[in-house]
Amino acid sequence: VRATFEQAAVGIAHVGTDGICVRVNQRLCDMLGYTREELLHTTFAAITHPDDVDANVEQLRQLGAGNQENYDVDKRYLRKDGSSVWVRLVAALVRDEEGAPDYQVSVITDITERKQAEKALAASESRLKAMFEQAPVGIALLESPGGRIQEANARYLEITGWSEEEVLARSWEGITQADDVQQELTAFSKMDAGEIDGFTMAKRFVRPDGQLAWAILTVSTIKAPDLYLCMVEDI
Repeated sequence: VRATFEQAAVGIAHVGTDGICVRVNQRLCDMLGYTREELLHTTFAAITHPDDVDANVEQLRQLGAGNQENYDVDKRYLRKDGSSVWVRLVAALVRDEEGAPDYQVSVITDITERKQAEKALAASESRLKAMFEQAPVGIALLESPGGRIQEANARYLEITGWSEEEVLARSWEGITQADDVQQELTAFSKMDAGEIDGFTMAKRFVRPDGQLAWAILTVSTIKAPDLYLCMVEDI
């Protein structure tokens, strides 16, 4: 058991019901940059990121009171050099021979790289969303196959004259001049069949007041998930 504790590839700590570390393995010491002596008799709160302390104190209190047997959470510890490390903490209550809460076993996995990747992805998605909304051409995302509109940007709504709710409810056929619907349906059918990768055509949108808006429609496919990317230029 001792060898498993010391040689584990994850950090392990025994934390008393008062929040004080009573046993730690070398992996946890390496993860946080402290010596074993520095971590022992240190409270978990002292090495936890300030923004995460209150939630962890409450979870430890619930564990110590016997109200729950285990919990898991993503949290941040503070390394000795002041930097933070994201971890996945899985904690379980250990009871003494009389059944009273004795200490918690904490298994701690470094997930900093995953959190950094999630942050980078969120920033990328935010930039793409801004580009979508602020694009000088109309953009709509349609189901593939099927063609129902999933999302449309402000310029698309401005060109067609319909609100977002109306566009989503009516679909592209419902806002397209009848004479142009069949041509567009044929092109979408060829895309669904894999015969073409995309198409460009001139078409007429029917605005709410009955007026026609001429536009150049360019359609291509986005993979995973499969969507049609429709770009509309007002002519």
